[in-house]
Amino acid sequence: MFFSADHLAYARSVGVEKEAGVVFEYNNVNSMLLSDILRQVTGVAADRLLRDRILSRIGIDNVTLWQDSAGNPLTYCCIDTTARQYSRFGLLFASNGNWDGEQIISKDYVDQTFTKVWQGIKSESIAQDRGYALHWWISRDDDRSIIFNASGKFGQYIFVDRTNDIIFTRITKYHPPEGSRQDWGALNYINWIGSIDFRLHVSGVFRVFRAL
Repeated sequence: MFFSADHLAYARSVGVEKEAGVVFEYNNVNSMLLSDILRQVTGVAADRLLRDRILSRIGIDNVTLWQDSAGNPLTYCCIDTTARQYSRFGLLFASNGNWDGEQIISKDYVDQTFTKVWQGIKSESIAQDRGYALHWWISRDDDRSIIFNASGKFGQYIFVDRTNDIIFTRITKYHPPEGSRQDWGALNYINWIGSIDFRLHVSGVFRVFRAL
């Protein structure tokens, strides 16, 4: 999907392999379908909804919300901002959806978000079992703490410990391209050749040279 010009068209074309609720398999395609669902329900694009209903109301104004080449908002990834502003988003959830006395997100929704749906998910990076809820991962759930995290590309995280009122944000060295719409430019030709691993390797090398 990442290498497609129209991510939403790709997501719509993918069939169902298993019945819902049988096994946990994180899949970006499912998350991308939210772009379609939100537009059909509200008549407004997902990036506009996020900006108007949440981000601007909690002071997140220095932010880039990415679209694919066809102009579809990407709902499975790609929100660029600063560590402080990522932390504001985490603080909103830690505060039960309330921001300076205004209920931006309903507490019921935050409670549902921070209720473990899947557990026992194996991880190559942490020792304990992980869990998953509504697009949030559970990185710890024991007597010491219950920690949820929003996991981003390149090792970026927002950790939220709601009980102990702790937010921890980690960002990594990242050189975003200009603009807010995916544009492969001269690299567009690699979308027609080689495996996915090959394409990722080539695009990664290209990004490094652009950053130098």
